[in-house]
Parts: sequence; structure tokens; C-alpha cells
Amino acid sequence: MRKSWMLSMVFAAAGLAAQAAGMGITYKGSLKVEGGESQAKMQKMSAEEKAQMRQMGMNPEAFSGFDFEAKAESGKYKMVYLTDFAFFGKGSYMVGDASTKKGYFVFPDKKQYWEMDVDKMQQVGNDLMKSMKITYANQKVDVTPLPPKIVEGSLCQGKRVALSFDTSAKVMGFSSKSHTEETTDYYTSDKYDALALFGGHNWQGMGTVTGDPEFDKVIAAKVGFLGFPIQIVSRRVVNGKDEGTTTYTTKDIQLTAMLPGTFDLPAGYTKAEMGAGSIFQGAGKGGTREDQAGDGEEGAQEQNQQQDQQPKKKPSFKDLLKGLAK
Repeated sequence: MRKSWMLSMVFAAAGLAAQAAGMGITYKGSLKVEGGESQAKMQKMSAEEKAQMRQMGMNPEAFSGFDFEAKAESGKYKMVYLTDFAFFGKGSYMVGDASTKKGYFVFPDKKQYWEMDVDKMQQVGNDLMKSMKITYANQKVDVTPLPPKIVEGSLCQGKRVALSFDTSAKVMGFSSKSHTEETTDYYTSDKYDALALFGGHNWQGMGTVTGDPEFDKVIAAKVGFLGFPIQIVSRRVVNGKDEGTTTYTTKDIQLTAMLPGTFDLPAGYTKAEMGAGSIFQGAGKGGTREDQAGDGEEGAQEQNQQQDQQPKKKPSFKDLLKGLAK
């Protein structure tokens, strides 16, 4: 992740000494998505489209970001959603281990989990690119330093990574081309030994990647290791259209000993298949989370409209996408 300098040698030494003694780290934070066409479409969704999303187990009001609490120690990581986000309900969490390259999404309300194999997921992504015949051209990356600043009480080093590239794809006889420009500002701290804590791997996936393996290697070499993340602000423009700004911020950082079992899968949970079938297994059943009942007058109106316009078949994800594409 990222490195920051100009931090007190006393505090840095104390932090590294604590980590060497087997201490882990806990922190809270948020990820917020603002602007862009997708956010605008979400805000303009009709009551019927929102009802369909609730039937699919998603909260239509929870696509603009989330709050979280995280823990890390010696390459093991855990992140708990403190608010709903898409189909991840409040209380759902992720655990991972950099040494095994395995991760799990855990759903306490269903007593289920999904398993992720990083290497296999990378291979699936590569195979998908080949099947879609995605090619890259005109790749460019510039890395420039930013002035240090204090973020959430931490003095941080700044670095800006500016990318631009063209892509072309061909799927089922249809061709598409796009030009992407992305600027990401990293504000990071070296008060905490991110390599030791995350095991040389960042489970939050905050590295800048494009999907082109060779270009990503060039980016990684130019950017270098960045240290512990305090704030990351990324702006993306595709074909001249703003796709929004994503801001990731951490706070309340503390070095602390981890209790045994902190990063273990809970006993008695069953493994579920990761994919659309698992995500939308509540489709047509009205969902299970509290937010699916709606709040106050607006929730009652949505439920009435849903009953009046109840389709004879379960709403499909394709139907939802059509609605979002209007």
C-alpha cells in the first residue's frame, strides 16, 4: 500500500516495536462514492425498481458507500460492514489470509460464507478478458509527489497516480471502444508497518489496477509500495463522462493484541456458491433484512406499488439492469 514520511521517529519506533512484539492493528473507516452516471441512475430509480432490488436481497439506498471496522495481523485481515452496502448487509464481514491467498465473505444472518481463491479469481478474470477479446492501447502512467498533510490526525505523505488507456472489446459480434482517464491521490503513513500487518498483500484491493497484466506491472513498478492507507481519493472519466469520485478514509487506528480466533471462520457455517445465484437467492421472497420493509410512508407506498404491480414471475437481474440503463 503506501508510505509516509515526516512522522515522529519516536512514534514510528514505538509502533514498529509493538508490531514486532506480535501486536495487530484495528481501525475504522468509510468508503464513499459520489457523482457519476451510475449514482445518478440509482437516485432516479422508480419505486418498482427499488422493490425489485429489495426482492433480490439488495438495499437500493446502500450503493453510495459504507462504513467499516477492520483488523489486521501478520497477513491476516478482517473487515466488518457497519452499514449495508449493495447485497452485503450490516454485520457481514470478510476475512482473508495473505499466506494462503484465500478469502471469505461471511453472512451471519444466513450462517453461510463464500470462499475466494485469489489465484483462481485472477485466472477467471484473465479467461474472461480473452473471451471478450479485450485489448489495451495507448497506456500511460504518471506518478508525482503531493505535499504532506494531516488526515484524521495522521501526518501523511501524498502521491498522485494518473492513468490513461484505451480499450476495445468484442462480445457476441458487438464491438465497443473506450478511453479511460483515472487520477488517484494516495495519502499514507509509515507509522504502521503495512508489509508486516498485511503480509505483503493488501486485502482491501486499494492498488491501482487496470486489468492489463503487463500495464499493471509497469504501474506497480512506478508507484512502488505506498504504506498504510489513511485516505485514497480516486476520480474516473470514461469517454469524457464523469464516473464519479471514490473516497476511502481510515481513522481511530490502534495497535492492539488480537484475541484467538479473530480471523477464523465461525463454527457451524456452511459454504455457499459465490455468484449471481447465491447473491439473488432471495429473489421473489421479499428478502430478509429489515430495510426491505421500507421506512414510514415511503416504505408503505413502495410496498403498495409492489403489490399492485406484482409480476407473475420472479424479477430477473436482466430486468433490473434494463431499468438502470434508462
